[in-house]
Amino acid sequence: MSAPAYFIFHTTIDDHEAIAPYLASAMATVTAFGGRRLLMGGPATAVEGEAPAGMTVILEFPGKAAAEAWYASPVYQEIIGIRLGASTSDAYLVEAVA
Repeated sequence: MSAPAYFIFHTTIDDHEAIAPYLASAMATVTAFGGRRLLMGGPATAVEGEAPAGMTVILEFPGKAAAEAWYASPVYQEIIGIRLGASTSDAYLVEAVA
């Protein structure tokens, strides 16, 4: 059994109107690959180092292969340009230690 994997996004939305179509459809693409949203929140408070700007989103997938398949999928790639054009993000894929 594979360990879960997590996509972590730190996102600052630059254009709330332009990102609306992405927000309306992104979760359907996640759930289609067995994923779920664990967190959508912000702003963060730094306890050590610097807090990321904007909001943090954490998506959980059953494994790294499912997470990578979601990100590379045609259905997600069809909408990712909306997010990239309307926000500034850092994204990380982290596999849990089994």
